[in-house]
Amino acid sequence: MYVTNSDITNNGMYGIKLDVLSSTPVGSQPYGHLNNISGNGGGANKSQLWTTYWLADSDWTNNYWGASGVVPCPWAPSHVFPYHISYGSPNPYDVPPAPGPVAYGTFQRFIPPITIEYCGADAVKDVPFSSEPFDNTVFTTPRFTLFLDVDGNFGTSSPSSDDGLYVPGSDLASGVSVPLPQSVELIAAYIDGNGAIVPPPAAGQLTFTLTETSAFTGIAMNASDAMRPDTAPDFELQATAANFGTDNTARVYLDCWDYGGFTRVNVTHGIATAEFRLPQDDVPSGGDWLPDAGWVVMGQNVNAANPDDDGEAGPGATIGDGLSAFEEFRGFMVEGSHIRLSPEAKDAFLTIMTLELRIGYGNNLDGVSVYTHEIRGGAAFGANQQEMSADRVINGNRANANGAAIAGTDQRAVLLVREVGWKNGVFGITCWIGHTPDECTYDQEPASPSPDQLIPNTTKNVRIWPDTHSAQLGDFDECSALTHIPPNAPCPYTPEQIDNEMFRTMGHEVGHSISICHRGQCPVDTSGIPPSIMTGAFMEGPPAEQPGAQYDAFDASQIRLR
Repeated sequence: MYVTNSDITNNGMYGIKLDVLSSTPVGSQPYGHLNNISGNGGGANKSQLWTTYWLADSDWTNNYWGASGVVPCPWAPSHVFPYHISYGSPNPYDVPPAPGPVAYGTFQRFIPPITIEYCGADAVKDVPFSSEPFDNTVFTTPRFTLFLDVDGNFGTSSPSSDDGLYVPGSDLASGVSVPLPQSVELIAAYIDGNGAIVPPPAAGQLTFTLTETSAFTGIAMNASDAMRPDTAPDFELQATAANFGTDNTARVYLDCWDYGGFTRVNVTHGIATAEFRLPQDDVPSGGDWLPDAGWVVMGQNVNAANPDDDGEAGPGATIGDGLSAFEEFRGFMVEGSHIRLSPEAKDAFLTIMTLELRIGYGNNLDGVSVYTHEIRGGAAFGANQQEMSADRVINGNRANANGAAIAGTDQRAVLLVREVGWKNGVFGITCWIGHTPDECTYDQEPASPSPDQLIPNTTKNVRIWPDTHSAQLGDFDECSALTHIPPNAPCPYTPEQIDNEMFRTMGHEVGHSISICHRGQCPVDTSGIPPSIMTGAFMEGPPAEQPGAQYDAFDASQIRLR
């Protein structure tokens, strides 16, 4: 049973009610396309489509439901369709999903210690859908249609397009970034009023063209493809012409070369034409460059409509991370793999000091009020491995050879430097740009600046002396003579305690680079606040999970990245 090109409206209960067993073969399950199914009143939650059983493969894509919001359900079980269409704005995951036009279920997951997240999953396959009603009075001849197949499962018996869910350089199902170039298939065909592919009305070659194609520098905000010019277009057709095959479709492949690229695809056959924009963007002319489908960050979908609101009110006036929503969508290369960021979170980039030492306890910033990303940069890595510019900029790829540049200002990584040898009493220093001499040394270090002076853009580097930790903490006399050793210090330290103190020094100095003050030198009295990683005195080589290795709420309130 199928329903196509129909207006199903003004019914007292449901528009469509299905009573089909879940075990019914997919080929025998009902489906419908190109329908207007809205305005039906009295069903459960005002459902336009109700089904007694879960039918995740029953295809009701490309219909108009009178709804506008869609949110993925990443933790939905396999027997449901993992998206939920809702009326109004899409729901965030911290509240139960709002009702929508299709029967759905609500699924929860628990995130320790107390967080519960919710998502909805619809009972039938209903995404993508149309945001505007169809004019079913004029669809009397086959319609020339362009489809996108991202995951290689285009079905000629029940054709549907992936363009509404496509995110450049991302896996369609998981949202995880894939290596570039990403090849996707463009498929042109004629479909009848039942949504089925039919033979073309005439022979002749089809022509595929691209317009409004971006040509951003590189492939992400901080990386380029060494084998390809930076000014090359971000999408390229493998062929520009095709003929209809025995399945009545004409196909060419399209290569994506940029995680934030966009283009408009057009195909013509005689006087017939069809087109769409990739990625789909409902802002006129792709004005914000963000995909309507959103994008995935750490397994969670980011709503493209959300503002870049990673600033917070508070004691430290933490005002964001200096990255625009588009820069965070386009993403960054981190240790050779691509990631996208969330406009609702603050992100700091730090270079790996060595592959063994990395950033020490600096990674304890994660989950405080900022996420850290450990990138390749500085002397520890070769020129072709750098994930920042020579002056530490991590979002410098903003130029566009074929249109407007990406709006933004330079944001820098914090550079961690491993010093060789040891200096008496010198374990770590945060050096900054703007004092004389520019090359910071321990003996010439000026008085600590006020908290609003130390941010990644003004921090020259963080310098760490691993050998000083070994030489002075590992020797009883040297250890006992240190100024900042507490009375109960375990002199000499064990090798594990020495490593832990070195990791603590790294995290301590990283804290200074993002405006966290040194306990005892803060603008306010900190004598009543328990020790943290920002306490100057040595401890007993605390493991990463102990308070002396952690940033506390007072530290978090001061963090500034710009």
